[in-house]
Amino acid sequence: MQTKSHIFILQVGGPSGLGPRLRRVAPRFSIPPTSHEIMPGGNVNITCVAVGSPMPYVKWMQGAEDLTPEDDMPVGRNVLELTDVKDSANYTCVAMSSLGVIEAVAQITVKSFPKAPGTPVVTETTATSITITWDSGNPDPVSYYVIEYKSKSQDGPYQIKEDITTTRYSIGGLSPNSEYEIWVSAVNTIGQGPHSDSVVTRTGEQAPASAPRNVQGRMLSASTMIIQWEEPVEPNGQIRGYRVYYTMEPDQPVSNWQKHNVDDSLLTTVGSLLEHETYTVRVLAFTSVGDGPLSDPIQVKTQQGVPGQPMNFRAEAKSESTILLTWSSPRQDIILKYELLYKEISNKPGTPEFLKTFDPVTSFLVKELNPNTEYVFQLAARSALGLGAPTSEVRERTLQSKPSAPPQDVKCVSTRSTAILVSWQPPPVESQNGDLEGYSVRYRALDPEVSELKEVKDIPAATTQITLEALEKWTEYRITVVAHTIMGPGPESSPVIVRTDEDVPSAPPRKVEVEVLNSTAIQVFWRSPVQNRQHGQIRGYQVHYVRMENGEASGLPQIKDVMLADAQWETDNTAEYGGRKGGRRKEGRKEKRKEGRKERKRREGGRKEGKKERKKERKKGGRKERKKEKGGKEEGRKEKRKEGKKRKERKKERKKERKKERKKERKKEKREGGRNEGKKEKGGREDRRKEEKGRKSFCVNSLL
Repeated sequence: MQTKSHIFILQVGGPSGLGPRLRRVAPRFSIPPTSHEIMPGGNVNITCVAVGSPMPYVKWMQGAEDLTPEDDMPVGRNVLELTDVKDSANYTCVAMSSLGVIEAVAQITVKSFPKAPGTPVVTETTATSITITWDSGNPDPVSYYVIEYKSKSQDGPYQIKEDITTTRYSIGGLSPNSEYEIWVSAVNTIGQGPHSDSVVTRTGEQAPASAPRNVQGRMLSASTMIIQWEEPVEPNGQIRGYRVYYTMEPDQPVSNWQKHNVDDSLLTTVGSLLEHETYTVRVLAFTSVGDGPLSDPIQVKTQQGVPGQPMNFRAEAKSESTILLTWSSPRQDIILKYELLYKEISNKPGTPEFLKTFDPVTSFLVKELNPNTEYVFQLAARSALGLGAPTSEVRERTLQSKPSAPPQDVKCVSTRSTAILVSWQPPPVESQNGDLEGYSVRYRALDPEVSELKEVKDIPAATTQITLEALEKWTEYRITVVAHTIMGPGPESSPVIVRTDEDVPSAPPRKVEVEVLNSTAIQVFWRSPVQNRQHGQIRGYQVHYVRMENGEASGLPQIKDVMLADAQWETDNTAEYGGRKGGRRKEGRKEKRKEGRKERKRREGGRKEGKKERKKERKKGGRKERKKEKGGKEEGRKEKRKEGKKRKERKKERKKERKKERKKERKKEKREGGRNEGKKEKGGREDRRKEEKGRKSFCVNSLL
C-alpha cells in the first residue's frame, strides 16, 4: 500500500511586532476523518483538518507507525492517499500544538465477495419438484442466495432462481423422472460469490404424459391382426407395459371396449376377430404410478390383403383456399391408389362430400376451398385386393381472406348542418371470410370545391354506426362503408348520397348599392351571398334603414322583409336582386302580385260562370245567352287592354325620371371639368344597365 501526505502552511498576522495579539486556543478537528468501505485493490483518500491558536501540526499514523515524516509535517490539513488496498485497517489522524494533542480514527473496510455455501442436500423429491437445504458458509451477512439448476438429459441454459433469503428452497415445475444438477451461490453488497459444489438428483415417476406413437395395424389372417407402436415421447418414468383397446363400435365408451395387455413389448397380435369388419384400435402406456393417455384411434379392416391405415395423417392450411395433407404409407403394403374424402363442416343440410383419387404419394394439396372454412378429411389406401380402412377424421380451417361482400343496409341521416349519422350491418357471414377486425367509412363532398376523399378508420367490429362531424353545411356527400379482416379491406358498399341540413347564411349579401329616386324614396340593390356561404335555400332578405343626423343614426332602424316568390338555392354568384316601393310608384312588386291574384280570380270566376251558362244553354238551347257571354268576354279583354296601357305608361314615367337624374349627373360632371371621369361613369352606367335584370332591389319611400 502506498501513502502520500499533502503539506499546507498557514500564516496569520502582519510583520513581526506589528500583528494583533491573538487568543491562544487548543487544537480541534474542523473536518474529522471519515471511514470508508472499498473493493479489494481499490483506492481512497482520507482528509483531516484541525484548527487552533497556534495552528496545530497534523500527521497520520497506522497503529504505532508514523505515516507522515517529522520533518515534513503539515500545519492545519493533511490528506492521506491509499492505493491498491488489500486489507481492512484503522488510520489515526493526530493534531498537536503547544496547547495539546488530539486524535481521530478512520476505519477502512475492504469488502470481499461472499464465500461459497456448503454443498446442497436433497431433503424431498416429487415427480415435479426437488427440495434442498444448504449451509451459508459465510460469517458476514449475506444479502440473498442464487440457485442454478439444469436437466442432465437436455441441452440448454441453466435455470436460475434469485432473491432467496433462506437456506431451504423447493424447486418446482420440473419434469418427472428426470435427473437434475443443482448449485447454490451467495450474494452480498459487493456481488455474487462462487458456486457451491453441485448435487445431482432425480425427480419421481408419474403416469405417462403422452400416448404411444405411430400406432399401426394390419391383418395377418382373416381373423388375426398385428398391432405395433413406438414409446411415448414423455414416459415420465419406467414403462411397465401397454394396453390395447379394440372394438367394432367406436361410439361406445372405451371402458366397454375389448382389452389386450402387453408387457415390455412394442407389438402384439389380436385374434378371434370377425371377418369383413372394421375394428377401431387405441393403445396406452402405464408406469408404476398410473396409466397415460390413449393414442388416436386407428381402423383395421379384417380383410386379408387390403392395406393398412395411412399413418401420421396431418392437415395444414396453406392459404385461404388450400390445405396441405401429409401422411406416412402403411408398412409392408403395395399401394395402388389413395382415396381422399372431405367436406365442409356446416350446419346447412345437404353439405356435399368430395372424393379425390390419386397415385401413391405422401402429401396432397387440396385446392379451391372457401376462405376461413373448416373442413374434415379422411384418407384410405387401396391395393389390388381392395380398399383399406380410412384414417380418423382430421379437421383444419383455411386461412382468412378479405371480405368478399360489403356491409349491408347502409343508411345515412343528416342530424344537423355539420353532421351525418351513418349506420350499417355486417356483411353476410358466408362472405366475411374471417373474423371482422373493424370497419372504415369513406366520404367525399360532391361540391367540386370540397372534393377531398376522407376516411374514418379503425372502427371496432362491434360498432355499426358512427357520426361524421365537422362537415360542410348544406352540402351533398357520397358515403360508403368497408369491412376489414386481418387480411385487409373488402369491397365498398353502394354509395349513399345525403345532404347536410340547412343553416343560417354565414355571409351577408354582397355589393349593396343605393339609388335615390326622389326626395322621399331610395332604391337599394344587392347581390346574394357567395354560394358556399348560403348554407341552404335563400327564402328572402331583410332591408334595415335608419335616418342619419350629423353623421349619426337617429332612432331605431326600420326593417322591411323582402320575400322571394319561391324558395331557391342561389347557385349564380353574379345574380343581383332589387325591390322597389316608392311614392311615385305605388304599384310595386306587391301591387303587381295583388293584381295578378285578382286577375287570376277573375279568370277563374269567369270560367266557372261560363260553365254554368253553357249548362243553361244546353237546357234551354238559347243563343241569346251565348251572345251575352261573348259580350262579357269582350269587356274582359277591354279591361286587360286598359291595364296593359297603364303599365306601359308607368314604365315610361320611370324611364323619364331616370333620364332626368342622368342629365343632372352629367351637368355636374361638366361643371367639375371631369371629362375622363364622365367617361368612366358612363361605362359604369352601361355595366349597371346590363346587370339591372338580375339585381335585387328595394325601394324605401316616405322619407323625410
